[in-house]
Amino acid sequence: MLNEYNLREIFAKQFGYAPMEIEVKDEDLQNKRMDESGQYGPYYGKDANGREVFMPVTIGGVTLPYVWMSVNTSMTIVETALTEIPQGEVIEQINLQPWRFSLKGLLIGKNGRFPEKDIEQLRDLVVRGSKEALVIKSVLTDIHLLHKDSKTDKVIITDYNLAENPGVINVRGFTMELKSTREFSLEIE
Repeated sequence: MLNEYNLREIFAKQFGYAPMEIEVKDEDLQNKRMDESGQYGPYYGKDANGREVFMPVTIGGVTLPYVWMSVNTSMTIVETALTEIPQGEVIEQINLQPWRFSLKGLLIGKNGRFPEKDIEQLRDLVVRGSKEALVIKSVLTDIHLLHKDSKTDKVIITDYNLAENPGVINVRGFTMELKSTREFSLEIE
């Protein structure tokens, strides 16, 4: 027996706001969604109970089905004032900082139970991620990280938080901050 969840409500209890609700009324369209994919892969996956989920994330081999992700970066810019010209300056864009991914997710225990195994798996992932870069697979991360000289997306975990429980026994929220990283070969001559 599959439990029914209102992920919007649970997310709102965990994180203080509700993500946008998307309703598909056309049954044919709803059935076609699972096949929907783009240049970077399928948009939909399945959770452990076989339910459809939108843009699951896999980090270091651990699949997180209920995740909302934001992407951020900044530029390194050097500004040099020109003394000869009033209000003049030279602006140089030096580089693009690593991509930062903020994840907000839910761990949902099966059959109304506390998600102990999922929390252990996430803890182990964070411990492993403190020692090595982890491969991440998601359409959103692939769009930002995959390019001609990179065959895999790699991230390091910079922050992790298991949220307090807002009265839902079988659900725990978590947040995770990730930063993109690339492997380089250093040649000393």
